[in-house]
Amino acid sequence: KLNGFLEADIDMGGEEIAPIRPSSVIIYDGSSEITELGYLGEFDGQNHKISNYTVRVSSDEASAGLFGTVSGTVKNVIIDNAHYDNSGEFDGRFSALVGQLLTNGVIENCVVVNSTVEADARVAGAVAGCNFGGSINNCVSLNNTVTADSRIGNLVGDNGNGKKLVGTVTNSYSDKSVVGTTSKSLKGNTSNCRDNVTDINQIAYLLNTQNGTTENSGIWSASSEYPIGADESNKAVYGIIEYKNGVVTNTYYVKGGATFTFDDKEYYTNVMFNNESIAAENGVYSIIVPEQDSR
Repeated sequence: KLNGFLEADIDMGGEEIAPIRPSSVIIYDGSSEITELGYLGEFDGQNHKISNYTVRVSSDEASAGLFGTVSGTVKNVIIDNAHYDNSGEFDGRFSALVGQLLTNGVIENCVVVNSTVEADARVAGAVAGCNFGGSINNCVSLNNTVTADSRIGNLVGDNGNGKKLVGTVTNSYSDKSVVGTTSKSLKGNTSNCRDNVTDINQIAYLLNTQNGTTENSGIWSASSEYPIGADESNKAVYGIIEYKNGVVTNTYYVKGGATFTFDDKEYYTNVMFNNESIAAENGVYSIIVPEQDSR
């Protein structure tokens, strides 16, 4: 197996690419031995972006994306403006990133944006076409068009077929749907995921707090288009919760160290409010807004 990593962003300039380790065999229920495991190594994008490419279409390739089939790990990469289009002419598992994720395969900390996957009446998704026994963690799908069977999801098309191979998706978000939800058992195992989320800062906050359930990890920040890894230039996103009479009236999502303005008063997200230190509870700075300052 081969490992790889990115040292910089890559703009493919609209070039057609061949999928990395595509499969000629379509996996259905796992009842037969899986002989084509695909990519077995670890690919680390190191928070860099691969953009502007079209995935090759071939009827000999039943799985296609940047990676065809993965039983290893793909992590920390942003995919922007990728395209695949077989018009549904042949069956398979198709995506901008990973066509077919299999048992022991992992996709984590990955973002796919502004991409199209067209496979009418077939199985497709933005991050993964299918997830049969693998794990997808901390991933995001935004502004992607997936044309496929009506039963599929947007982030991952088929997350488990209800038989032997069931996928797991955790702490992942889409502005459409994370997984399929129909009677054909495409939902698989999901936890701390949310559909129809469009606010980029909110998504970064949800990624940092496992959908608001844990202490803030401080890993994710946000650009104007999608969540990105936090660093010295891009601070992690936190939540400011506004209360009135013990009831949450609003939540604001702001970067750590930024100035938050409310009713002409300035507060720092990680320092003070009304000259008093704010303690973080579950990673959230909860500002109890005085009655006279509430909207």
